[in-house]
Amino acid sequence: MIITADLITELDRLNAKRDAGDAPMPPCPEWCRLRPGHGWDSVHDDGHQSRGHGGPTFGVHVSIGSREHQDGYVDEFGIDIAQETTEDDVLTADQARALASHVLAAAEWMEAHA
Repeated sequence: MIITADLITELDRLNAKRDAGDAPMPPCPEWCRLRPGHGWDSVHDDGHQSRGHGGPTFGVHVSIGSREHQDGYVDEFGIDIAQETTEDDVLTADQARALASHVLAAAEWMEAHA
């Protein structure tokens, strides 16, 4: 998706409408760490909107999230692994073990909250 000035204007308009009480946002899941009631942050090719929910983080590079769509559908949890794990993106054995343990902890959290 390409973010354009028109897209930002439309998201701002929709979020202002929500903030004015015209279109209340559904409550966030209990695990979402973002501002309660945060607005839509994406407009899809078919025109519907969605918003991401940010969950807990595990270590520096691993976090949990999901996407809620305007029709109420919420995607399954996903694990986000930051791309920049080191300056040259090459891990030592110890760094790889640490990253693996964080991914495993995130997967266990997902299973416990499914």
